[in-house]
Amino acid sequence: MEISASGVVNERRFWDLLDAPVDERNDEDYYVEKTRALHEEAVRRRGVSGPIGALLSGGNDSSANVSLLARQGHDRIHTFTVGLSEFEGDTKYNDLHYARQVAKLAGTKHHEALLTTDEFLKILPQTIDAQDDLVSEPSSVFLFHALRMAKDEGIRVVVTGEANDELCCGHGGMVEIRDGHDKRWAKLMRLPAPVRRAAALLAPLLSPKRTDVLRRAADGGEYFWSYEIAWPQVDLPNIVSADFLRRTSDHPASEVVLQNRKRVDASAHGKRDYLNHMVYAMMQDNYFGNLMLSKLDLLSATFGLESRCPYTSPDYAHWVYNVPASLKFKDGWVKYFFKKSINGVLPKEIIYRPKQGFRTPVQELFVGRLAEWARPILLETGFTKAGILRRDHLANLLERHKRRERDHSTKLWTAMVLNMWHDRWLT
Repeated sequence: MEISASGVVNERRFWDLLDAPVDERNDEDYYVEKTRALHEEAVRRRGVSGPIGALLSGGNDSSANVSLLARQGHDRIHTFTVGLSEFEGDTKYNDLHYARQVAKLAGTKHHEALLTTDEFLKILPQTIDAQDDLVSEPSSVFLFHALRMAKDEGIRVVVTGEANDELCCGHGGMVEIRDGHDKRWAKLMRLPAPVRRAAALLAPLLSPKRTDVLRRAADGGEYFWSYEIAWPQVDLPNIVSADFLRRTSDHPASEVVLQNRKRVDASAHGKRDYLNHMVYAMMQDNYFGNLMLSKLDLLSATFGLESRCPYTSPDYAHWVYNVPASLKFKDGWVKYFFKKSINGVLPKEIIYRPKQGFRTPVQELFVGRLAEWARPILLETGFTKAGILRRDHLANLLERHKRRERDHSTKLWTAMVLNMWHDRWLT
């Protein structure tokens, strides 16, 4: 944003993943070697003299950063990882074994914390207070506590592993969504508009789970929106009041999605794999401009820390975005080219292991202690109290989840933190 002496405001995009597209070539070594070089340089530029901290989940991204810091001569590295004591050892979640192994290999001073559920709940409101934004990811609570641990150790700079999963296609779900687009959506969009509209009208009767997708197809919309969605558009009448829907009907969320689609289509990436659109939709404005800044900058500032993320380095991020999709998922491995680039940086048993990371077992928590703690927040406060969120729907979701009829944890978490954010920052 530029503001002239006379007060004229001019907004322009100064950096974009779509800028200067790199020609794709059939040369795996070319992409692997340059990724390795850019990653090493990004870590080097984020180092400091003296003690330095690093968040360490034991996954590839954070572990590679720690290993490179050690190889580049940092001998006073403090590593931090956080988990929930009730679930430690559960392979679906944050197994601290790998973090300890990497810390030992890199020779760091390792710090770990196993929170009880009550401690987790105590930290949650503090995280919302510090973040000044919606805590869309439960792992933000872990991040908050890990940063507090770093402050207590006298650390001023912390290196993190954010963003690489999304840039490199580190989620198997991304591949499944891409395949759904190529195998089903693309064919659907070739049908005449009247046929698509008829399919959308019949969907609630014939295929209820596909109602939202078919309605988007009928409107000429976009297949992939974001991972940060709790309620699809077709379900909004269930969760928000009819009056609220009427008052916001002039600003449909689909417009934002289509703006991103048009940007990609107007670039060289418009003719490339659909993964390019997906990564762009997640990263350019949402993760870089919102999620990354709120999670890292705001939480770190609470403790007077500076978080540095090698994977958001413009040179690295732009290059990785341009790596062909055929190398982002290959031989059954997501992030294939990145794994190849850190061969030798980490042992293969770390590189080629099931993905875990700072995941939070909210599905299980909403069956137990979190369900009772969250009930009054969900049903009596914030946007529910204001009549915008529907109390009856939230109560039904909570009960069905507790009975394990279906996993509603994402919806419940979203509504809970929305109400907490409302009461902290609006009232």
